[in-house]
Amino acid sequence: MKTWFRHLSALAFVACASVQAQDARQEQSPLRINGFGTLGITSTHAPDGWLFRRDAAQYPSDHATTLETDSRLGLQAHYEVHPQLELASQLVLKRRLPGSKPFESVEWLYAAFKPTDAVMVRVGRTNPDLF
Repeated sequence: MKTWFRHLSALAFVACASVQAQDARQEQSPLRINGFGTLGITSTHAPDGWLFRRDAAQYPSDHATTLETDSRLGLQAHYEVHPQLELASQLVLKRRLPGSKPFESVEWLYAAFKPTDAVMVRVGRTNPDLF
């Protein structure tokens, strides 16, 4: 079995267990853990030798139709230190280039400070707000 599939399966299990544990403790804990997954299929119709990959950190698939390009599992953790200070992280497992460092799975890792309801300052590896 491929290594990436074992990692995805393990993360799915942890995410499901975490979500159930979080539901039981939601009212009393400042820690929120959420999991997500995407099962995506891609199909490439191109001349021989042309392969599709979503980004430069991803190994192209050998097959014209594959689940490896867009499928991923993720785990998000938010910890409210204080009503104005939150720590957040998001790990995403997907097929990457051989030799990729484990830290490359970290999509977010930041501290958010909210001095007022209208202002939030994030420091660290953040995601852009698109909506």
